[in-house]
Amino acid sequence: MDKVDGGKSKTETNEFVEFTGETDRVYKDAGKNSNPIVINNHLQVISSSTVSDIVVWNPWQEKAKASADIGEHNYPKYVCVEVGRVSEPVKLDQGQSWQGSQQITVL
Repeated sequence: MDKVDGGKSKTETNEFVEFTGETDRVYKDAGKNSNPIVINNHLQVISSSTVSDIVVWNPWQEKAKASADIGEHNYPKYVCVEVGRVSEPVKLDQGQSWQGSQQITVL
C-alpha cells in the first residue's frame, strides 16, 4: 500500500526498494512471504510469522528538513523500517497482550 499515493494498493516490481522521493509503504503480509524485503541492496528485512506487515519510510528532502531527528541533508542515508499489524490490526481485550518480532540483517 503506497501511502504517499493516497493509499493505493500496488505490486512491488523492483528487486530492491530504492528511494527516489518520499516513500511510505506498507508491504502487506510480508511476514508470511518467504522473500525478504531488500532495501538499497544492503538491508534485508525478514519479519516473523507473528507480524503480518512491514512499513518502509523515507521522508525525503522537504520533510527531513522539518525534522530535527533526521536533518535536512541526511535523507539519502535514512530509512525507517518497522513491522506491524497494519492491514489486520490485532484486537485485544482489556488485560490481554500481544508480542511481535522482526529480524533485520545488514548485507
